[in-house]
Amino acid sequence: MSSVTKTDVVIVGAGLTGLTAAKTLAENNVNVIVLEAKDRVGGRLYTVKPSSSPYADLGGQYLGPFDNHTMELCKKLGVEIYTPPPVRNHLALYTEGTTTPYKHNFPIWNPIIKMDLINFFRELKLSSSRVSANAPWDTSESERWDTMTVKQWLDEICWTKTVKQIAAKLVKVTFCAEPEDISLLYLLWFRKMIGILFFDNFVCVPPTLEIEGARIVGGAQKICDKISENINVILKSPVQQINYMQDSVTVTTDNGEVFEAEHVICAVSLPMVHHITFSPTLPSGLSEAAKRIPMGLSIKTITYYHNAFWIDKGFSGNCLVVGEDEFVDVIVDDTKPDGSSPALACFFSAENVTKVMKLSKIERERMICGLYAKIFKAEEAKKPLEYIECNWVSESYINGGFAFYCPTGVITNCVRHLKQSYGPIHFAASDTLSLLGSVAIEIAVNAGLTVARKILYAKGKVDEDVDVGVIQPDTFAPPPLTWQEKYVPSVGNLVKGVVKFGIVASCVGEIGRASCRERV
Repeated sequence: MSSVTKTDVVIVGAGLTGLTAAKTLAENNVNVIVLEAKDRVGGRLYTVKPSSSPYADLGGQYLGPFDNHTMELCKKLGVEIYTPPPVRNHLALYTEGTTTPYKHNFPIWNPIIKMDLINFFRELKLSSSRVSANAPWDTSESERWDTMTVKQWLDEICWTKTVKQIAAKLVKVTFCAEPEDISLLYLLWFRKMIGILFFDNFVCVPPTLEIEGARIVGGAQKICDKISENINVILKSPVQQINYMQDSVTVTTDNGEVFEAEHVICAVSLPMVHHITFSPTLPSGLSEAAKRIPMGLSIKTITYYHNAFWIDKGFSGNCLVVGEDEFVDVIVDDTKPDGSSPALACFFSAENVTKVMKLSKIERERMICGLYAKIFKAEEAKKPLEYIECNWVSESYINGGFAFYCPTGVITNCVRHLKQSYGPIHFAASDTLSLLGSVAIEIAVNAGLTVARKILYAKGKVDEDVDVGVIQPDTFAPPPLTWQEKYVPSVGNLVKGVVKFGIVASCVGEIGRASCRERV
């Protein structure tokens, strides 16, 4: 029988959440061991060293303007952050084989389609503002919204095919899933908490030119690498079983190693929790959520070139690809801050991943480079220096995209029960914020801070009201409506107005004709 290694806390998963929790506990003199199934730390933060660049992020990489805890963490670790300058060249919309460059106005000239797009963002803002941040299941419309898919909602509020395609594209790249698979309540909850859909600044009216968020010099995984230097992390140690008794918890790995601790943190996504055997069994809500919340599907690619030809052509390199025949969802410039290593990154999401997985890596490279040549009108796009990719579906112990999502019925029937206690075992993914997208770096940091604080309080090392770094979601002010969203009518209301006007005009005309007949 294997010897038992004893410690204060065992953390399962050396992603950013698990390592943030480990760092916070270690700083408060709590002994921690982190068990990681893969041969590296970082989880969905994955930095590689291609031959054409000093580093490349094939996982999450962007920081937002309000990612304060991540910024503070980077400062403590000595990790440098840079913010790209605002985009000066044109963004691009590629649809049905045509590239339309634009800067200050999203290139939709049809007034009906533009009204429809404005109404989509208005309905998204207004509906999400009615969702409770901490208890999304506790809203007067929660039951109805959680039985409706995003696709059904888009069919209900959008009048034009173009806007349905654009809205569906934003949903796909945010959740790595198709609109017909996602609960409307989950979409609205995400929008309430995060404030955006990923890349929706491409299509806002007017668009936001500060497209790219801040990034980590050396790659986002550097945060995890830095933390792990001072933490006992054991790689290649997938956890097989977790048993807890009254006074302790034992964790057994596939390698036969046994660890005993006062507390255990499961810092893996809920879908991965389902692969661990628990004794006693998990609470029903948590078990059901682990079964019913799937990972999205995503592939990220980066293509390196001799020079940034798209800049020479007047493009920024940022492009939204809309259309049923194109597998690529979005393209962004991935050149380094000093202008070196010119590169374009692109994303495949949801069903498009299933389609392109039938191709070989070389075939995917040719398809992508051919698309770049068409979009940016540059034959040199077909002659890359190097092409790299990460198929997140094939990544062991991750098995999916950047994020997971909630299908219909999950929030009202499962998520509301995730706060059920399970002795000294703590699930970082049961934190309200961490359910809203594992790709968001700030969310991962806050999930780690939150779960660490629970243990510190249980051990009497902090007061209950001490804020270790937890976001208070209900203090978020919903973004205000733009003037267009306030005053431009929806297509439906316009049609109703026209019909009413027509009826009134017809009645007035009939009265006039009747009056003339009486006079005659």
